[in-house]
Amino acid sequence: MMLPIRRQAFMLRSCATTKILWSLQSSQLASLSLFQIQKERHSSSSSSRHHGVDAAASVFSSPFASSNSVRHFHHGMAAQQAAARDGDDATIIMSPTFETPLDSTVMEKPYTLILMEDPTPVEKNDITSDSTSSSTSRSWEHDFQSKVPNDCGMSFASLAYDSKNVHGSKLTLAQQLQALKASPLSSIHDAILVTRGPLSSLMAQYYLESLSLQGLVMIDPILIDDDENITASEGNDNDSVANFVTSTLMQSQEDMSMHMFQSSRLLVEANSVPMMVMTSKNDARWNEASKFVANRHSDEDGIYGIVPIVDLADNDCYDDGVDRELKEVIVVLDHIHDWIDEFL
Repeated sequence: MMLPIRRQAFMLRSCATTKILWSLQSSQLASLSLFQIQKERHSSSSSSRHHGVDAAASVFSSPFASSNSVRHFHHGMAAQQAAARDGDDATIIMSPTFETPLDSTVMEKPYTLILMEDPTPVEKNDITSDSTSSSTSRSWEHDFQSKVPNDCGMSFASLAYDSKNVHGSKLTLAQQLQALKASPLSSIHDAILVTRGPLSSLMAQYYLESLSLQGLVMIDPILIDDDENITASEGNDNDSVANFVTSTLMQSQEDMSMHMFQSSRLLVEANSVPMMVMTSKNDARWNEASKFVANRHSDEDGIYGIVPIVDLADNDCYDDGVDRELKEVIVVLDHIHDWIDEFL
């Protein structure tokens, strides 16, 4: 049955009007959603500014800081503020994450290199009186922050912690380890951790008992061989690793944290993640302890095989007239670059 011409025209106009109304409603909803998103973003950034932390300015203004940097920064600040209230807890703060520049021409790698250094550098002559090892007095953080994103094609962040709480009381390794596990490190799934010093390296190894990493590079780590007796009655060997841990790191032979340096207490399996060990001390006893760490985590038949050992104290690695510590950083990063290509 054919409808009159005027009736058909009316229905066509009605259909067109309905489509226009739907189009207008969709546009209004889209505009409203965009307005809400902008409002929430504005509210979020306003609340972040109310923290009153000067360091936040560098997080938001840095052209190479990633969007995750803000979350990591506020996570760390929240932990720091909570610890300040509690007073007795350890805190580990993560820096912003610095990414490769947008105009970088360096081949990029899908990893975030994270540096964690001992809070108190170990000075020379700590193990033996004739040691020629140099002091690790200068932090590598600034050099890593500059070179890792620009020259290595990877993101970079650092972890910082203190050996004492806000009251000046010494924190145990167990407290510091718990803080490391609660830090933003566990949320970075492409993390390669670089530890510099015995304490940071030990914490990283215990961290692997319950959490994972893409890789671990340890510089001057120490583990006590189970064959070494660390009791007071038999700790008469001044050149022993146990004596060094007692006198330099633990300050007291009764400190239970010292027993965490025993290899038998460490329950992480060998070859759990790709690892590399570096030694920077011209001290035979310390270097032997670092090599023992590498052997502890090696498995000739495992997926990652033998843990490589690099001697940073080799004078052939350094050019005359170049700042030794800066050159050491360059050598370290070169070895890490080659290690990533081979093992990761």
